[in-house]
Amino acid sequence: MTKNPVPGIRFATKDDIPSMVNLRRELLEYERKVPLDDEDIIAIEQFYKETWDGSNPAYFVCASGKKLLGHVACTMFPAMPSAKNPSGLCAYVFDVSVTATERGKGIGRALMKKLLQYCKEQGVGYIALDATYLGEPLYRSLGFTEPKNIFLDLWKEQLDLIDLSG
Repeated sequence: MTKNPVPGIRFATKDDIPSMVNLRRELLEYERKVPLDDEDIIAIEQFYKETWDGSNPAYFVCASGKKLLGHVACTMFPAMPSAKNPSGLCAYVFDVSVTATERGKGIGRALMKKLLQYCKEQGVGYIALDATYLGEPLYRSLGFTEPKNIFLDLWKEQLDLIDLSG
């Protein structure tokens, strides 16, 4: 059985923001098993609008006609250069979303490959992401592995509890 070719992948435009918000909402509601509230949806839309500069974050979309089937994004940032990453340029992949009716058709893979090619062309030496259970097999098949170092995080709620005086 031959898979249908993936529709066109291109850089996103500001006109894509409403569809990108819908894709993000669909994915989050699927993962969380509850509808997003209006505040979350507004926050997602504001994020896209406020961070948009056309290159960083880099957003790619997969479109069939005027309908977005999926999108992916990454933000690039400098870090201390190292032997493994002489340029010090890093990327964090986020917002990998494919509409439910199109999952399993190679769209996520095609989007990720386009994004990885873009990162390579920009000289990125290290790429990270937080995988959902839904996306983990795809990311592993593209070469992503678990970090060898201990990765710790601190959320605002925890930070607010820390006594930072003196």
